[in-house]
Amino acid sequence: MSNNRRKEKQLEGFVISQISIKDQIYLAAFIKKHQKEYIRDIKLIRGRKWDSEQKAWILPYEEEVVQQLNYIFKSAIQWDFAQELVKFPVAEVYNPESSFTKIAKEPEWEEVITIIEERLILLRYSYHTRKSYKACLRQLFRYVDPIKKIELTPKIVESYLLHLIKTQSISESYQNQIINAAKFYLEHIVGYERLRIDIKRPKPKYQLPDFLTKEEVVRLIKGPKNVKHRCVLTLIYSAGLRLSELTRLRIIDVRIQARIIHVKGGKGKKDRNTVLSEKALGILKEYLQLYQPVFWLFEGQDGGQYSTRSVQAIFQKAKKQTKVNPMATVHTLRHSFATHLVEDGVNLRYIQELLGHSSSRTTEIYTHISNHRKIRSPLDDLEI
Repeated sequence: MSNNRRKEKQLEGFVISQISIKDQIYLAAFIKKHQKEYIRDIKLIRGRKWDSEQKAWILPYEEEVVQQLNYIFKSAIQWDFAQELVKFPVAEVYNPESSFTKIAKEPEWEEVITIIEERLILLRYSYHTRKSYKACLRQLFRYVDPIKKIELTPKIVESYLLHLIKTQSISESYQNQIINAAKFYLEHIVGYERLRIDIKRPKPKYQLPDFLTKEEVVRLIKGPKNVKHRCVLTLIYSAGLRLSELTRLRIIDVRIQARIIHVKGGKGKKDRNTVLSEKALGILKEYLQLYQPVFWLFEGQDGGQYSTRSVQAIFQKAKKQTKVNPMATVHTLRHSFATHLVEDGVNLRYIQELLGHSSSRTTEIYTHISNHRKIRSPLDDLEI
């Protein structure tokens, strides 16, 4: 498929219809698989779900949803009915004690979300951070009376967190996400001084990262018969890549002559170079000759970036097939890369640069794994 053809497909709009399911009216968004940008954004709308029978995204038939659709997609939507002539129902009043899934009666809080998103964009926060902050703040605003949300204070945020911990047993990482989002809102939108935003964080855990042995890595990489799948797993491990870094690799980022992989815009928006293994280069050349990608190193069936879900599916299938550590994830390959470098005696400073860690303390955690594996238990010296 040519670049021009691919660009045309990405610029297509999509249709929204009225649809009846079990005597209930919904909106149906017919978005094609290759329109990944639209699919990504439709997932931001609360209450959406995929219907495999209709082959459409089913959305609540509500005024607020229509407002969101018009704001997010603008002229990309092709309404097959005169939506401006329809009086859509308003969602139920939200009751924080009963559920955190209902939509608030007044959509005015969405105006504040729009302001927050614009400020996040101006400050160049990543898409994933923007998505996370908006989701956290929507829930927080629903906990507080929507009309009084501007009066949000650190004490109210702590009250909300306490409520979630008691009623929903939220994780520590989610608690920290809410705190980060609330702090951003209080500082950048309300105007609190940073020192006045004293919201207590959970006590940090000390956790050692999981990893695979070298033998397990060999089995995992050799497992898939598909060349592309083997190449994906090989590059993640051999270069210590994050999942998102692999899917964002362009063909020009692989510097074959210099034997390096250039990671552009990694975590924290940092560029770095990491190693291109000689053995990885062999499987990479085989893959390039067979698949001939155009721009991204790994592309989907309809062009465009390879999805992170596809990579996760490759890993899960290979893990199940080769029966390696069942608790492993794609990120475990990056941990394994670092652990094996420590075991091979590579200087921590070099490992820190390859991984793109800001602090050496983050990299030092791999020494604890490596050192513990080398210690011999006194039981091994006893004659039992």
